[in-house]
Amino acid sequence: MAFPATFDEFAEKHKIVDSEEIYTNGTELIPIFRVKQWLEHQEMLKGANCILNRKINKNAISQLKDLINDRRSFLTGDDSDAVFKHDIEALELAIAAMQGKAETDESTTIAKAAIMIENRQEQDNDDIKSD
Repeated sequence: MAFPATFDEFAEKHKIVDSEEIYTNGTELIPIFRVKQWLEHQEMLKGANCILNRKINKNAISQLKDLINDRRSFLTGDDSDAVFKHDIEALELAIAAMQGKAETDESTTIAKAAIMIENRQEQDNDDIKSD
């Protein structure tokens, strides 16, 4: 059975109109088995989306870990490391958020990310001034 994209389309396709007003005053009805089919279809889609999202997150996390390793390869032990350390912190925060391990207070996590970005921009500005 092909399922329409929206419940309204599904209802329109499977409705029964009590035009003789035997059971109602002419109301549109949807048989219960059809509603159950729609709900089962939605649960199946939800499960498929969860699997897809986990796969996307797994791939994205792997890519972020590669970026962390790349940033670590630039560490030299001197003052120039601050830029790369900020990148590493931001990447680790992104991984934690994707794994659901980030702080439960979303505003705190966003604030930390904003501070990291601001620090990075200040560092970039300082680097430009010194050049």
